[in-house]
Amino acid sequence: MALQSSGPISMADIRTEFEGSGSSGARSISNYYRGGPIVPNHSGTSTIPTSGTISLSNFYGTQYSNPNSDGE
Repeated sequence: MALQSSGPISMADIRTEFEGSGSSGARSISNYYRGGPIVPNHSGTSTIPTSGTISLSNFYGTQYSNPNSDGE
């Protein structure tokens, strides 16, 4: 399921989407670049940068699973 497209968004929301509901611990937002070890590189994460400035707003509407995948 994708993150919300507006309203408040938190690191807890991002951790849950990209690491699962059982995730814990404080991670810096810099751990969540697209194509890194946590966030996959596909169309559902296209607004998340691969480097440089990153902010919570980059995560609006993003999702861990590939929206173009047929489930295989």
